[in-house]
Amino acid sequence: MKEKGIRRLKNGSVEIEVRFLKPGTILAWPTFDKNNEMVFPSYRPFTKEDIDTLLKNGNNFLYYTQQANVRLQYEKDLKSYLDKEVYKGPRTIAVETQKRAVSAMKEIVQFIKAGKVSDFLDAKNIVEYVLNDIHTSKSELVNLLDIQDFDDYTYTHSLNVGVISMVLAKRMKLSDELMFKIGMGGFLHDIGKLKVPNEVLNKPTKLTEEEFEEIKRHPRYGYEMVRNSSNISDTVQKLILLHHEWADGTGYPLHLTHEKLGNLVFIISIADFYDALTTARPYKRALSAPEALRIVMQHSISHFPEKIVRRFMMDMKDILKESCFFEIGMYVLLNTKEVARVIEKDTIATNRPVVEILKNSRGKINIKPVRVDLNYDGSRSIIKIYKPEEIENLHILFS
Repeated sequence: MKEKGIRRLKNGSVEIEVRFLKPGTILAWPTFDKNNEMVFPSYRPFTKEDIDTLLKNGNNFLYYTQQANVRLQYEKDLKSYLDKEVYKGPRTIAVETQKRAVSAMKEIVQFIKAGKVSDFLDAKNIVEYVLNDIHTSKSELVNLLDIQDFDDYTYTHSLNVGVISMVLAKRMKLSDELMFKIGMGGFLHDIGKLKVPNEVLNKPTKLTEEEFEEIKRHPRYGYEMVRNSSNISDTVQKLILLHHEWADGTGYPLHLTHEKLGNLVFIISIADFYDALTTARPYKRALSAPEALRIVMQHSISHFPEKIVRRFMMDMKDILKESCFFEIGMYVLLNTKEVARVIEKDTIATNRPVVEILKNSRGKINIKPVRVDLNYDGSRSIIKIYKPEEIENLHILFS
């Protein structure tokens, strides 16, 4: 956003003239009207429609500040937002549980930022509430926190990761004990970021090598915060430490491979990866669900075990009610080790498009591509989408 239309006031806040806002502008703190009512959340890009609506409703000026009292006002308004039950669709997680979760995360953040040692009992209680909601809900649709449009990364990302992870664990028919541990790991996985400077976490431009190395320390920071807590089991401690490890050993901090990690940590890491992709940050836009799911599929085998990706894709397309996210022309790997290209989108919304097989399971190019409708071939399924840079290495005869 240009300096034109911005005026710093004596009280330290910034007055923004709405007509000078540009579509795509992202602010790291919420904005308020002249009556100190919040009108736009942080970390969400302004669209042309948002700007037009603000002007139409007489909001010619917005006020932006990083003062602590505004943070408290924001937390208050977040609870008010939940009280109003803005989201009207099916819900898995009760509004009361959501409000408790926001309060619990707030307490943990404040304790740690004040240099105190949290007992994490609040987190433990919240996981029990969420576990009960998941078991008793009649809805298959995970509403997360109902606050995708009222987002503050500090509070919502880890809570969303916890919910997604627990639902995925339930779909995998894991025990309540493991669901609980996975929920604790999900809610607390990024707790170490509280030790990373905000100017590094929210930097809108490319990180320096030193800054990126600092970000990569957050799993160790988080592990150190929880390892002496009587309310955090050894399993949860390991989940916090290892949530950025990848299946092929290229993750951090220990560079472990799938064989040494097991599957539990990948339930959290894939949920973390997906929610981060679909959340706006100062340095990137939020991706749509189909865009994010395609990227998850591109990282199958390298980042996440094939089994976990297949389960995640199956569940998320049901949970999010997403139609086919495979685009025509995509190159994909099948479970049979065949390489194929998508030629028709699935019309039944089961994410099983029509493909033509270009390479057989032995790596030989088919002189005549074999057309297969995956809706009618239960023996084949897509396990990976090839990234653009990988396609040229497939040695396929492009038509």
